[in-house]
Amino acid sequence: MLILDEESGEGLLRQRLRLLGAETISPPLSIWVTCFQGLRLDTVEGQEELAYEITRSSASLVVIDSLVRVHSLEENSASDMKILMGGLARIARQKNCAILLTHHARKLTKFSNEAGQMLRGSNEIKAAADAHLYVKRLGEDRIRIEHEKARYAPTVSPFVVSITGEKDGMLSYVAEEKRQTKLEGANGIIVEILSDSGSAVLKRDLEKACKAEGIGTRTCNEALKRLQNDGVIQGIDRTEHDENNRAKTYRAFTLV
Repeated sequence: MLILDEESGEGLLRQRLRLLGAETISPPLSIWVTCFQGLRLDTVEGQEELAYEITRSSASLVVIDSLVRVHSLEENSASDMKILMGGLARIARQKNCAILLTHHARKLTKFSNEAGQMLRGSNEIKAAADAHLYVKRLGEDRIRIEHEKARYAPTVSPFVVSITGEKDGMLSYVAEEKRQTKLEGANGIIVEILSDSGSAVLKRDLEKACKAEGIGTRTCNEALKRLQNDGVIQGIDRTEHDENNRAKTYRAFTLV
Protein backbone atom coordinates (compact mmCIF):
# COMPACT_ATOMS: atom_id res chain seq x y z
CA MET A 1 0.00 0.00 0.00
CA LEU A 2 1.15 3.53 -0.82
CA ILE A 3 -0.39 6.49 1.05
CA LEU A 4 0.17 9.94 -0.42
CA ASP A 5 -0.95 12.24 2.38
CA GLU A 6 -1.35 15.92 1.58
CA GLU A 7 -4.07 16.50 4.19
CA SER A 8 -3.33 15.17 7.69
CA GLY A 9 0.40 14.91 8.38
CA GLU A 10 2.63 12.10 9.58
CA GLY A 11 1.69 12.24 13.28
CA LEU A 12 -2.06 11.98 12.74
CA LEU A 13 -1.63 9.39 10.00
CA ARG A 14 0.51 7.15 12.25
CA GLN A 15 -2.08 7.45 15.01
CA ARG A 16 -4.88 6.41 12.68
CA LEU A 17 -2.95 3.44 11.35
CA ARG A 18 -2.14 2.33 14.91
CA LEU A 19 -5.77 2.60 16.00
CA LEU A 20 -6.80 0.55 12.98
CA GLY A 21 -4.42 -2.17 14.13
CA ALA A 22 -1.98 -1.89 11.22
CA GLU A 23 0.99 -2.60 13.51
CA THR A 24 -0.52 -5.81 14.88
CA ILE A 25 -1.35 -7.55 11.59
CA SER A 26 0.67 -10.67 10.83
CA PRO A 27 2.39 -10.88 8.45
CA PRO A 28 3.12 -7.13 8.67
CA LEU A 29 1.58 -4.87 6.07
CA SER A 30 3.92 -3.15 3.65
CA ILE A 31 2.83 0.50 3.90
CA TRP A 32 4.74 3.28 2.19
CA VAL A 33 3.88 6.83 3.18
CA THR A 34 4.70 10.31 1.90
CA CYS A 35 3.42 13.44 3.67
CA PHE A 36 3.14 17.01 2.41
CA GLN A 37 5.42 16.50 -0.58
CA GLY A 38 3.49 19.02 -2.69
CA LEU A 39 2.47 16.37 -5.22
CA ARG A 40 0.69 17.90 -8.23
CA LEU A 41 -1.11 15.40 -10.43
CA ASP A 42 -2.21 18.01 -12.97
CA THR A 43 1.35 18.13 -14.33
CA VAL A 44 3.32 15.62 -16.35
CA GLU A 45 6.09 15.74 -13.74
CA GLY A 46 3.62 15.01 -10.93
CA GLN A 47 2.14 12.04 -12.74
CA GLU A 48 5.61 10.68 -13.47
CA GLU A 49 6.47 11.07 -9.78
CA LEU A 50 3.33 9.14 -8.82
CA ALA A 51 4.18 6.36 -11.27
CA TYR A 52 7.72 6.20 -9.85
CA GLU A 53 6.46 5.93 -6.25
CA ILE A 54 4.10 3.12 -7.23
CA THR A 55 6.93 1.22 -8.92
CA ARG A 56 9.28 1.80 -5.97
CA SER A 57 6.76 0.57 -3.42
CA SER A 58 5.21 -2.20 -5.54
CA ALA A 59 1.88 -0.94 -4.25
CA SER A 60 -1.33 -2.60 -5.39
CA LEU A 61 -3.40 0.07 -3.55
CA VAL A 62 -2.63 3.80 -3.68
CA VAL A 63 -4.47 6.15 -1.30
CA ILE A 64 -4.42 9.86 -2.16
CA ASP A 65 -5.64 12.21 0.57
CA SER A 66 -7.14 14.40 -0.70
CA LEU A 67 -8.05 15.22 -4.30
CA VAL A 68 -8.27 18.97 -3.75
CA ARG A 69 -4.66 19.04 -2.46
CA VAL A 70 -3.02 17.46 -5.51
CA HIS A 71 -4.07 19.78 -8.31
CA SER A 72 -4.60 23.44 -9.10
CA LEU A 73 -7.28 22.99 -11.76
CA GLU A 74 -10.88 24.21 -11.66
CA GLU A 75 -12.80 21.59 -9.70
CA ASN A 76 -16.12 22.51 -11.31
CA SER A 77 -14.73 22.32 -14.85
CA ALA A 78 -15.73 19.13 -16.64
CA SER A 79 -12.82 19.41 -19.08
CA ASP A 80 -10.26 19.96 -16.30
CA MET A 81 -11.52 17.06 -14.19
CA LYS A 82 -11.73 14.78 -17.21
CA ILE A 83 -8.04 15.36 -17.90
CA LEU A 84 -7.05 14.88 -14.24
CA MET A 85 -9.10 11.73 -13.67
CA GLY A 86 -8.10 10.34 -17.05
CA GLY A 87 -4.43 10.67 -16.09
CA LEU A 88 -5.01 8.78 -12.84
CA ALA A 89 -6.93 6.03 -14.66
CA ARG A 90 -4.08 5.66 -17.14
CA ILE A 91 -1.53 5.27 -14.34
CA ALA A 92 -3.73 2.72 -12.55
CA ARG A 93 -3.93 0.63 -15.72
CA GLN A 94 -0.22 0.89 -16.46
CA LYS A 95 0.82 -0.03 -12.92
CA ASN A 96 -1.97 -2.59 -12.38
CA CYS A 97 -3.08 -0.98 -9.12
CA ALA A 98 -6.16 0.56 -7.56
CA ILE A 99 -6.20 4.28 -6.72
CA LEU A 100 -8.41 5.43 -3.87
CA LEU A 101 -9.12 9.17 -3.71
CA THR A 102 -10.60 10.96 -0.73
CA HIS A 103 -12.68 13.99 -1.67
CA HIS A 104 -14.64 16.56 0.29
CA ALA A 105 -18.44 16.63 0.15
CA ARG A 106 -20.49 19.72 -0.52
CA LYS A 107 -22.69 21.17 2.20
CA LEU A 108 -26.02 19.42 2.67
CA THR A 109 -29.00 21.37 1.34
CA LYS A 110 -32.61 20.63 0.51
CA PHE A 111 -31.57 20.32 -3.15
CA SER A 112 -28.40 18.29 -2.51
CA ASN A 113 -28.94 15.55 0.05
CA GLU A 114 -28.37 12.13 -1.51
CA ALA A 115 -24.97 10.53 -1.90
CA GLY A 116 -24.80 11.01 -5.66
CA GLN A 117 -25.38 14.75 -5.27
CA MET A 118 -22.94 15.28 -2.41
CA LEU A 119 -19.75 14.85 -4.43
CA ARG A 120 -18.18 18.29 -4.74
CA GLY A 121 -17.14 19.59 -8.14
CA SER A 122 -17.80 18.41 -11.68
CA ASN A 123 -19.76 15.23 -12.39
CA GLU A 124 -16.70 14.06 -14.34
CA ILE A 125 -15.12 13.10 -11.01
CA LYS A 126 -17.85 10.58 -10.26
CA ALA A 127 -18.13 9.50 -13.89
CA ALA A 128 -14.47 8.53 -13.96
CA ALA A 129 -14.61 6.57 -10.70
CA ASP A 130 -15.25 2.82 -10.72
CA ALA A 131 -16.78 3.06 -7.25
CA HIS A 132 -18.05 5.83 -4.97
CA LEU A 133 -18.49 5.63 -1.20
CA TYR A 134 -20.13 8.52 0.66
CA VAL A 135 -19.07 8.68 4.33
CA LYS A 136 -21.02 10.77 6.82
CA ARG A 137 -20.37 11.19 10.53
CA LEU A 138 -23.33 10.58 12.84
CA GLY A 139 -22.34 12.11 16.17
CA GLU A 140 -19.06 11.22 17.87
CA ASP A 141 -19.00 7.44 17.50
CA ARG A 142 -20.98 6.43 14.43
CA ILE A 143 -20.31 6.71 10.70
CA ARG A 144 -22.82 6.06 7.91
CA ILE A 145 -21.46 4.66 4.65
CA GLU A 146 -23.37 4.71 1.36
CA HIS A 147 -22.10 2.66 -1.56
CA GLU A 148 -23.40 5.01 -4.23
CA LYS A 149 -21.68 3.60 -7.33
CA ALA A 150 -20.02 0.39 -8.46
CA ARG A 151 -19.01 -0.12 -12.08
CA TYR A 152 -18.32 -3.85 -12.00
CA ALA A 153 -20.55 -5.19 -9.21
CA PRO A 154 -23.85 -4.43 -7.45
CA THR A 155 -23.79 -1.76 -4.75
CA VAL A 156 -24.46 -2.75 -1.15
CA SER A 157 -27.12 -1.20 1.07
CA PRO A 158 -26.10 1.74 3.30
CA PHE A 159 -24.71 0.69 6.68
CA VAL A 160 -23.48 2.25 9.90
CA VAL A 161 -20.12 1.65 11.56
CA SER A 162 -19.82 2.25 15.32
CA ILE A 163 -16.56 3.22 16.99
CA THR A 164 -16.89 1.30 20.25
CA GLY A 165 -13.82 2.60 22.05
CA GLU A 166 -10.20 1.71 22.59
CA LYS A 167 -8.93 -1.69 23.68
CA ASP A 168 -5.23 -2.48 24.01
CA GLY A 169 -4.32 0.66 22.11
CA MET A 170 -6.58 0.19 19.11
CA LEU A 171 -10.14 0.96 18.14
CA SER A 172 -12.59 -1.80 17.41
CA TYR A 173 -15.32 -1.27 14.84
CA VAL A 174 -18.66 -3.01 14.81
CA ALA A 175 -20.72 -2.99 11.62
CA GLU A 176 -24.38 -2.48 12.36
CA GLU A 177 -26.97 -3.89 10.02
CA LYS A 178 -29.32 -1.14 8.93
CA ARG A 179 -32.76 -1.57 10.53
CA GLN A 180 -34.30 1.74 9.60
CA THR A 181 -37.89 1.80 8.38
CA LYS A 182 -38.92 4.11 5.58
CA LEU A 183 -40.87 6.23 8.05
CA GLU A 184 -37.77 6.63 10.24
CA GLY A 185 -35.80 7.45 7.12
CA ALA A 186 -38.29 10.16 6.16
CA ASN A 187 -38.12 11.58 9.70
CA GLY A 188 -34.33 11.87 9.47
CA ILE A 189 -34.35 13.46 6.02
CA ILE A 190 -36.98 16.04 6.97
CA VAL A 191 -35.37 17.05 10.26
CA GLU A 192 -31.90 17.28 8.71
CA ILE A 193 -33.03 19.46 5.81
CA LEU A 194 -35.10 21.79 7.98
CA SER A 195 -32.37 22.10 10.59
CA ASP A 196 -29.69 22.88 8.02
CA SER A 197 -31.92 25.26 6.10
CA GLY A 198 -32.69 27.55 9.04
CA SER A 199 -35.78 28.76 7.19
CA ALA A 200 -39.07 27.44 5.87
CA VAL A 201 -38.90 24.74 3.18
CA LEU A 202 -41.63 23.91 0.70
CA LYS A 203 -43.45 20.66 1.27
CA ARG A 204 -42.87 19.60 -2.33
CA ASP A 205 -39.10 19.98 -1.84
CA LEU A 206 -39.24 17.71 1.22
CA GLU A 207 -41.26 15.18 -0.78
CA LYS A 208 -38.68 15.37 -3.57
CA ALA A 209 -35.84 14.73 -1.12
CA CYS A 210 -37.65 11.70 0.31
CA LYS A 211 -38.40 10.39 -3.17
CA ALA A 212 -34.69 10.54 -4.01
CA GLU A 213 -34.14 8.06 -1.14
CA GLY A 214 -36.90 5.73 -2.34
CA ILE A 215 -39.51 7.02 0.12
CA GLY A 216 -42.99 7.71 -1.25
CA THR A 217 -45.16 10.78 -0.83
CA ARG A 218 -47.58 9.03 1.53
CA THR A 219 -44.77 8.05 3.93
CA CYS A 220 -43.28 11.54 3.71
CA ASN A 221 -46.63 13.09 4.59
CA GLU A 222 -47.06 10.72 7.52
CA ALA A 223 -43.62 11.68 8.80
CA LEU A 224 -44.46 15.38 8.47
CA LYS A 225 -47.68 14.86 10.41
CA ARG A 226 -45.96 12.95 13.23
CA LEU A 227 -43.08 15.38 13.52
CA GLN A 228 -45.52 18.28 13.68
CA ASN A 229 -47.63 16.54 16.34
CA ASP A 230 -44.47 15.83 18.34
CA GLY A 231 -43.50 19.51 18.23
CA VAL A 232 -40.32 18.90 16.27
CA ILE A 233 -41.34 20.91 13.21
CA GLN A 234 -43.93 23.57 12.46
CA GLY A 235 -46.22 23.59 9.43
CA ILE A 236 -46.90 26.99 7.89
CA ASP A 237 -49.91 27.64 5.67
CA ARG A 238 -48.69 30.31 3.29
CA THR A 239 -52.25 31.42 2.57
CA GLU A 240 -51.96 33.34 5.86
CA HIS A 241 -49.55 35.67 4.03
CA ASP A 242 -50.50 35.23 0.38
CA GLU A 243 -54.03 34.44 -0.73
CA ASN A 244 -52.76 33.30 -4.15
CA ASN A 245 -50.14 30.90 -2.81
CA ARG A 246 -51.43 27.74 -1.19
CA ALA A 247 -48.07 25.97 -1.02
CA LYS A 248 -47.38 24.40 2.36
CA THR A 249 -44.05 25.01 4.03
CA TYR A 250 -42.36 23.62 7.14
CA ARG A 251 -39.60 24.75 9.45
CA ALA A 252 -37.79 23.27 12.43
CA PHE A 253 -38.58 24.63 15.89
CA THR A 254 -34.94 24.18 16.93
CA LEU A 255 -31.71 23.18 15.23
CA VAL A 256 -30.77 19.59 16.05
